[in-house]
Amino acid sequence: MYKYQNTESIEKKLKDIKKLINEITFTRFNSNQHQELDKYAKIKSIHFSTAIEKNRLNIFEVNEIIETGESRTKFVKDIIEVKGYEKAFDHMMALVESKKLINELDICNLHAMVLTRDLKKKVKYREGQNAIYSNGSIIYM
Repeated sequence: MYKYQNTESIEKKLKDIKKLINEITFTRFNSNQHQELDKYAKIKSIHFSTAIEKNRLNIFEVNEIIETGESRTKFVKDIIEVKGYEKAFDHMMALVESKKLINELDICNLHAMVLTRDLKKKVKYREGQNAIYSNGSIIYM
């Protein structure tokens, strides 16, 4: 289990996030805006989640795969990985929308969709933390 120490900096950032959440919660979006935000969040989530695993596809290639199911890139393994993440993302959103309590089996199934594409295969938990760096700074963890 990871041990974290709260600092003033972390507390301030958490308060800033809470403030933004409140602002967004009370902002009214029309249906098209809502769909565009959902699509944007999905693409960004999948791109950064695969990039942290050393996927070589850029945000535009990830978008192309999600939009068309295909890509002109030669990195077949990376395309398959993005498709697995998309399947897991869609499944996760369906779980959230169902409002059912998400359990460990659900998490393991999501993990299997990403890693093995085989829901019958047992997957192990990661021991460490990954991060994406740009110019020496963490941009995603």
